[in-house]
Amino acid sequence: MPNRAFVALNPVAGTHDPGEVRDLIERRFRDALWRFTFHTTEKDGDLSSVVRQHADQGFDLYVAAGGDGTVSGVAGGIAGTEYPLGIIPTGTGNLLVRELGIPQAPEKAMELLVGSHGYRTLDALRRVGQDRYYFLNVSLGTSAMWMREVARDTKRKMGIWAYILAGVRTFMGAQPARFSLSIDGETRDIKASEVLIVHDDSLGLPELSFGHGVHLDDGQVDVCVVRAKTVGDYLDVAWQVVTGHYKRGSRFRCYVARQTVRVRSRQRLPVQADGDFIGWQSVGLELVPHAVRVVTPKA
Repeated sequence: MPNRAFVALNPVAGTHDPGEVRDLIERRFRDALWRFTFHTTEKDGDLSSVVRQHADQGFDLYVAAGGDGTVSGVAGGIAGTEYPLGIIPTGTGNLLVRELGIPQAPEKAMELLVGSHGYRTLDALRRVGQDRYYFLNVSLGTSAMWMREVARDTKRKMGIWAYILAGVRTFMGAQPARFSLSIDGETRDIKASEVLIVHDDSLGLPELSFGHGVHLDDGQVDVCVVRAKTVGDYLDVAWQVVTGHYKRGSRFRCYVARQTVRVRSRQRLPVQADGDFIGWQSVGLELVPHAVRVVTPKA
């Protein structure tokens, strides 16, 4: 019996032509004698719920063809199951596939799915009280304002430059705020420009990396409190990250969480997760070890 794949295709992710991406997926699956079902994502749709509705319907693989938000949506729908996740990167940043060593070119990524491959099991951050899972980072404050500034059509036209220009606008006007931060049940009040819950080593852009010590499958996350006021302060933050000195730098204070993280701001600040806006002012998360199995190159 042929293998079956469920494919969630984001038609507005990145700069790839969605028709060409769909044709590629169809052609490669047919050549490999796979059967497949497509779902085209919608701007305000609940992708995880859609995927969850298609679980236990005989699919051997669930594929996310899009950016990091699409990947999180599909992964959230199969979290806690044995169904594997395949990724066809067509987004702007594609941070998760970079971290996992998955080919950036859709053609090569398809070769991996239908050819020889391995698997890696990842932890996840689940939003408290909801079946929403995130795999890269969650933040409340400046970076969430930054990502909310970037319109989807602008990302398609300008790529990474859309984030850079939006960042300049955001950081010039950003001011510190008061937060209540709870880590594994221990609460503290802080003043910061940002609280960033880091699950991989990328700080929102592939060019900015936390370096060693932050992993997708080690049963913990870093919770970083960032203190900055001016554009110069934010450049100092970026330099500390790039040079790997952020844990010793004056602009950072980092903690380790192994169970839960709750953040609430006194001001009405946006919250982002894996590059998508998810709400305002507060977020509660719990760490879920071994949440999803991802198709990756063999070790």
